[in-house]
Amino acid sequence: GAVASVLLGVDEEGGSLRALQTASLVAALPFCVVLLFEVLATYKTLRIHLGELKPEELVYWRYDIFECGNYYTSICIALICPPYYQMKTRLKLITLNEAQLNREDIDGVIRYVDGYADNAFKYIWFTGYWVTWFLTILFCALEFAQTGFIYLGLTTYVFWIFLSVGNRNMIKSYYEIDSSNVLFDLLSWTFCCCCAAIQEDLQSDIDANIAPASVNDDKETELKLKETIKNNDKSLETDNLLSHGKTEAVPKYVADEAENGDGIKD
Repeated sequence: GAVASVLLGVDEEGGSLRALQTASLVAALPFCVVLLFEVLATYKTLRIHLGELKPEELVYWRYDIFECGNYYTSICIALICPPYYQMKTRLKLITLNEAQLNREDIDGVIRYVDGYADNAFKYIWFTGYWVTWFLTILFCALEFAQTGFIYLGLTTYVFWIFLSVGNRNMIKSYYEIDSSNVLFDLLSWTFCCCCAAIQEDLQSDIDANIAPASVNDDKETELKLKETIKNNDKSLETDNLLSHGKTEAVPKYVADEAENGDGIKD
């Protein structure tokens, strides 16, 4: 208050006072974010004590959002260009989702989601990621040339945030993650978009690498099963021919093995 009074008395136009107000708001913003996270933590703790929330039954992200800060190179890239990781994550989830088509898991459930189908709709998401982010950067940069563009930049930024939160909820729904709510997702993408992008990318990374191998294993198992069935059918046919005395229709080495008691080898 004393500093404001001095500035108001010295600077009659009020420019210094406005600068002080701006600096105060900027300095208070990080504390607001911390307080919001504390409110969420307190709310979650109260629900646990009341028995409404059981942590052992929740499904969590593979990596905590702040744990992703260990990936320094990825964090720097995601800070400059988060749409790259958003597109990368969706492509991996589409690959995983297509691998799950007509395949049942251990519970007999097919984990195929239409939202991650490999069709032209994915390009709408890609366009949304890149266009809204590019327009946000462009309009903010044009503010230095013409006053007023910053409001357009903030508008496109809000659209990008809502798009990112919607995409994050689709990922949570796919993996059945229920340990965080929409408000936490909104705060994550608003104040720490680079960590949120890396967290989503790491979530889909392991399954995307495993899926093609599991598909190949299934195909190999299916081929072996068909070959075994085919050999068994040939064995039964040969036994029927020998039992009816039709040895002329059976290869000589097979008939000799049957007469010697060796049987038919698959």
